[in-house]
Amino acid sequence: MKSMTGFGKASYADDRFEVEIEVKSLNHRFLDMRILLPREVQSLELPLRDIVGKSIGRGKVDVRVTWRDKRLPQIEIDEDRLKAVWTMFEQAQRIVGQSQEISLDRILDRPGVVREYSQQTEDDELLAAIRQPLEEALSRHAAMSRREGEAMHDFFITSLARIDSALSGIEAEFPEYRNDLFNKYKTQVSEMLASSLSDEEHRRLLVEIALFVEKSDVNEEIVRLHDHIAKFRDKIFETKRQVGKALNFILQEMQRETNTIGAKFNSVKVFSEVLTMKEEIEKCREMVQNVE
Repeated sequence: MKSMTGFGKASYADDRFEVEIEVKSLNHRFLDMRILLPREVQSLELPLRDIVGKSIGRGKVDVRVTWRDKRLPQIEIDEDRLKAVWTMFEQAQRIVGQSQEISLDRILDRPGVVREYSQQTEDDELLAAIRQPLEEALSRHAAMSRREGEAMHDFFITSLARIDSALSGIEAEFPEYRNDLFNKYKTQVSEMLASSLSDEEHRRLLVEIALFVEKSDVNEEIVRLHDHIAKFRDKIFETKRQVGKALNFILQEMQRETNTIGAKFNSVKVFSEVLTMKEEIEKCREMVQNVE
């Protein structure tokens, strides 16, 4: 299990390039990746996305690449343009009747007099320089995500144990609650209507009471909730990369069954157990939002 929150940083340097890469992520419903690249290596965005996607399956991911080319650029002087600009300055001096020393710096600053060429590098060579620090940053990011995932795993185990214990308490109390409910309604209705009930009407009344009590039966909900707890426990031990969505769906079903039990089994004897289950499920739902 991995958390969607993580951070990793790495760098690489040789006699040509210096690269620094940061990878950070937060929780998100889907994979939302943003790669910030300098102009010199923007052509590598797609292969870099593929590399990141193999390590991170879900979350809001920011990858920042800092790039420095240490190679000296090629510099050339356009002699024809230099002569033309120099002649222009001399001509301007004659026109205005002034004579002063012409600054070579001003001549060289004129557009096009000095041309600078960056050394061209193949994309494969650039990618090789970036891949190493990127994979190292992703490895550190994954290590942090796994550490947080282990903490969440332990939290889920503890929370499931509390839910299971509370559910067992409800399960133990329900048979007595069901009998008490049936006898209570049977006695009350019989006392009110005993003088005017025929045998057939009395039989039908008991059937109606039995149906009412049946609607208060929570055995099916208890069985389903036990099954959901088992599925959740199995899922958090899986080695698959992405389990967060499945865990969230299971918790939704657990919450539904718990709400139904609370509505049907309306007894002060199990109020604390129902409350415990609701609280723990809600805590798990908050926590699971950060599971990849």
